[in-house]
Amino acid sequence: MLAMHQVVRVVRDVPEQGVTKGMVGAVVEVFELPRAAFEVEFVDAEGRTVRQATLAEDDLEPVRNGVPGTA
Repeated sequence: MLAMHQVVRVVRDVPEQGVTKGMVGAVVEVFELPRAAFEVEFVDAEGRTVRQATLAEDDLEPVRNGVPGTA
């Protein structure tokens, strides 16, 4: 399970949420009901929010030290 403030990468395009594979963001909210979901914030190089999306766990992979798939 992903956690608050964890850095994640999108693993597939999710057009209904406006995100594409490879985008990197941080988990800013965790939802448990009715099923696990995560609010992820994506920022630009200046730290401004460019997108916030609610995604399922299977849409995301954890990133640690720039290495996808590690927790």
